[in-house]
Amino acid sequence: MPICKLTLGGFLERPTEELLANIKADEKPKLVGTSGTIEALANIIAYEKLGNEPNSLAGYQFSFSELEELVNKLRMLSIPEKLELPGISQKRS
Repeated sequence: MPICKLTLGGFLERPTEELLANIKADEKPKLVGTSGTIEALANIIAYEKLGNEPNSLAGYQFSFSELEELVNKLRMLSIPEKLELPGISQKRS
């Protein structure tokens, strides 16, 4: 499976269309996220599941549907409301 890397600017080095074209209909690719935004999102998902912030996110996994649900929830919140969430810094709100 092709691997793509997210650059600091937030752009995929390879076009997503090329990657999506190589994914079979029954295939469930796994993505690996590191640093900043994805860790903040993982913290929120973990907090909602476990009731507290985990000490470490090493090896933590969540589904696309959990991520999609969180993103939809975040869209509805104001910046002050987002800042109340665990793991969200002011620059990520």
